[in-house]
Amino acid sequence: SSLNSNDAEALTEIIPLDIEPFYEEQKELACQPLAPNSLPNTVFMLISKNNELESKPLRDFSDWSFLPEKDLDRLAIPLFSTHRSAKSICSRNQKVLKVPDSNVFFISLSYLISKGITRLIIDEALLSLDT
Repeated sequence: SSLNSNDAEALTEIIPLDIEPFYEEQKELACQPLAPNSLPNTVFMLISKNNELESKPLRDFSDWSFLPEKDLDRLAIPLFSTHRSAKSICSRNQKVLKVPDSNVFFISLSYLISKGITRLIIDEALLSLDT
């Protein structure tokens, strides 16, 4: 079908914006320092069947693949705000551990960092342990 004169008057040309991509700002905003209200009071985490803490490099989490290469090797512990969300990705050689007081992450900060763990992931948030 062809445009009639009324349709042609309704069309407006939009000029593309000439701006730089904002990846750097996205990276800066991506990781927030661990703060007292960053975590719910109770969280859930996955541990191995023999009760060992399991951390993984950020590159193993597809949601964080946009981070700079130097950050992708940082070790992170995924946390979950509900038992159901933790159980949904729990493998056969893992179990869900309920952490009734998330302040344990503040208390054990130096231990986690000594193990090379510098990030926590909960829901859509990436939290830094080494501010």
